This record gives sequence, C-alpha cells and structure tokens, in this order.
Amino acid sequence: GASCRGFGFVTFSLAEDAQRAIREITTFAGRKISAILAKPKARQKEKKKGGAAETPQKEQTPKKPRGVSKKARLIIRNLSFKCTEEDLKAAFAPFGTVLEASLPRKPDGKMRGFAFVQFKNVLEAGKALKGMNMKEIKDRPVAVDWAVPREKYQAAVQAAASHP
Repeated sequence: GASCRGFGFVTFSLAEDAQRAIREITTFAGRKISAILAKPKARQKEKKKGGAAETPQKEQTPKKPRGVSKKARLIIRNLSFKCTEEDLKAAFAPFGTVLEASLPRKPDGKMRGFAFVQFKNVLEAGKALKGMNMKEIKDRPVAVDWAVPREKYQAAVQAAASHP
C-alpha cells in the first residue's frame, strides 16, 4: 500500500467552509493536526497542440439544456476509478431523475476521481446529497457536495489563496 506522507489536501466548494474547517478541526484520527490554506502552484500556460496559446477571454456561453437548473448539479469526489457513468446513474436514480452523469478525464484518458451528476431539480439533488454523502460506490465512500459553476469555483480558489 501507499505510505502516509503526513499531510493531505481537502477541497471545499466554498471559501467559508474551508475557513470554518481551519478554525474548528484540530484533531484527526486522535492526533493533533494543523490545517492551513494551500497556496496554488503557479502553472505554466500550456500551449494547445495548434501552437496558439489559449486565450482565457470570456468563453462562449455553453449550450445549456433548456429548463435545467445548474443548481441541481452535484459533485461526487473520492470516486473509484472503476466507476462508470452507468454506475453513477444507478446509484443516484433512487433520488430522482438523473439527466446526466459525467466523469471528467485527464488528457491521457485517466480518470480524475470525481464526477458530476445533474438532476432534474434541486429538490431531487438535495435528497441525493443527503442520501449518498459518505455512502460507498464501488467499495469507496464518496463525498457528495453541491457543484458550483467553474467560474465561481475558480474565483473562490483565487479568493482563498489571497487571504492567508
């Protein structure tokens, strides 16, 4: 098995949740721990295969399925690499209508270990969040949380990084 390196990272959707964890979590598995905000590493701007660097200007608004609430979207973390879109749909179907389950992959096709599940409405998504958080999918306990739009998430990460 992998040896423990004595540290770990936890990602929160909201900066205030991260701040609260830093304030309130002082022990883990019976040991004293210190929690601090991780500073993001400066990443080199990757060039696309076409040669031209990607411009981070306003993206064209993505095609939204009509009548679908972005708020009815959940993020599922700590996902087994054996998990498929079908497994996710099956696990979340008892809570409501799963419109989409997506497993983002790295450029090399490897799984990233998290997924998004889009429900028909916020009520169903809320039931699924309560019902599935810390439950096992493919023998791994998953962390279920509200998904925030990428722009909002990146803004929160930036904000968290600038407040020590």
